[in-house]
Amino acid sequence: SSRFFSGVVGDNFRELGDNERPEVEKSEEKWLDDLGESAFQVLRGHGTEPPHTHAFNYNKDSGVYSCAGCGTPLFHSSDKYDSGSGWPSFKDNIPGSVVTRTDRGFGMVRTEILCAKCHGHLG
Repeated sequence: SSRFFSGVVGDNFRELGDNERPEVEKSEEKWLDDLGESAFQVLRGHGTEPPHTHAFNYNKDSGVYSCAGCGTPLFHSSDKYDSGSGWPSFKDNIPGSVVTRTDRGFGMVRTEILCAKCHGHLG
């Protein structure tokens, strides 16, 4: 099982409810301690890694990609494809594993992808 925290495409999502709390909750200090600085910035700080820098972008191993924050299985390797974006991309997710949220930051409207269990930022 691999750990994953980057971009995804697909239609098997549901919108995160306004008052919906994550199943997995930790203090920011505990998240930082568990994840390390780089993963913390992406998963908890909604950051973005530079394109073409994550090892999973080039990974061809069979298996399941899981959330780096809580271990929830997110994607099957058989759904992985090369989007040319520089981040790992998937055609679909494991049902119920991800949720979306509208992101209106930086003067644009985008769809943020989150882990359904811990609400960690995936892309």
